[in-house]
Amino acid sequence: MIAIGFASLFFIVSIGFYKINILPITKIIPMWLSITIFSSIMNQSIFTNLQLIKKPMFNWEL
Repeated sequence: MIAIGFASLFFIVSIGFYKINILPITKIIPMWLSITIFSSIMNQSIFTNLQLIKKPMFNWEL
């Protein structure tokens, strides 16, 4: 959800830059995709680590 929020905020800001011809569309799309991918990977790793902390994979009590 956070990744979608950051991506949409960046997309709206980049549309504003595109409207005033500061940033071309050929640079907006790769930047938007890379930010979306990076933030979704970060969110997925955070949630995975939280699940592993709550429920460890190994049972060390033998």
